Amino acid sequence: MFLDKEASDSITSHIKINTIIYKNKTMKKRLLALFVIGFLVKASYAQTDSVFYHHSKFKSQYGASGGYPSMDYYRYATRFTPPYYPAQLVGLKAWFRNAANPSSFKTVVYKDPSGAKNGPVSSTPDYISANAINNPATGGFTDSAYSYYDDLTSQNIIVAAGDVYAGVTQHPNTNGFVGAAIDTSNALGTQDRPWAYYGVWAKMVSYCFVDGEWGFTAYFKHTATSVNELNNTLASVDVFPQPAREDAYVSYELKENASVSISVMNSVGEMAILNVVSKESQSAGNYTVSIPVGELSNGIYFVRLETNGAQTVKKLVVIR
Repeated sequence: MFLDKEASDSITSHIKINTIIYKNKTMKKRLLALFVIGFLVKASYAQTDSVFYHHSKFKSQYGASGGYPSMDYYRYATRFTPPYYPAQLVGLKAWFRNAANPSSFKTVVYKDPSGAKNGPVSSTPDYISANAINNPATGGFTDSAYSYYDDLTSQNIIVAAGDVYAGVTQHPNTNGFVGAAIDTSNALGTQDRPWAYYGVWAKMVSYCFVDGEWGFTAYFKHTATSVNELNNTLASVDVFPQPAREDAYVSYELKENASVSISVMNSVGEMAILNVVSKESQSAGNYTVSIPVGELSNGIYFVRLETNGAQTVKKLVVIR
């Protein structure tokens, strides 16, 4: 079969046009995919999510009166599990019901990376308000609920794993009632969420003989920055390329000898790749480890490097 030059040029031109169109479509798909990933990354870190275990109506309040000049004594806290890791605790809302002469209070936060559900591991909080907060229930109507929101954004409270306990405590040197509203209609199966402290930590239902949920709501945001959970000065970490298609690499420098573990979590804190490195003793120096991400779905992941108990978390975007 023979074609004249005009027909041949027409077919060649058509092929070139189709090739250009195909390339443009392919480029558009890639750009769209990158746009979507970029949007998801931006949206993921911009969104604030509330976590609570109570209903909106509070039927009672539990608290105590008295002044203890040497410490913040009465404390009430809820065990919160963040919706993703690493998460930043950016706020806490506390609900109160009106009581006679309620005292001022402080916000307290305790981190528990183990997620053991046994209450705060220490009587010393990871964060406590510098100044007393006036109880909004003071002078209010009997049996009415009042709330106070404490903005914790500037405190940089990062939760890389496990749970965080957050609530209120009595301000020292203050005589007066301090308590928190309770939802007694929502208690089934969650008695390890509300805790109370009177010198020792105990479950609310065990110590106060009240079966319910404290009126505390926590607010979390994804954190896009590296996490220095335990003041990790042993290692500097980088994850590349971004986004990764087949393999990603973790490059890190150990400042001294350390036991190193590396794992990968998805955006909701579930383990995606366990034991990339598992408690391996390494000498001080520079290391690069590959992560096989070819079987992972497109999305946002977090690479966690632990060195002698301290940990750093870096974001990883996977797109193919």
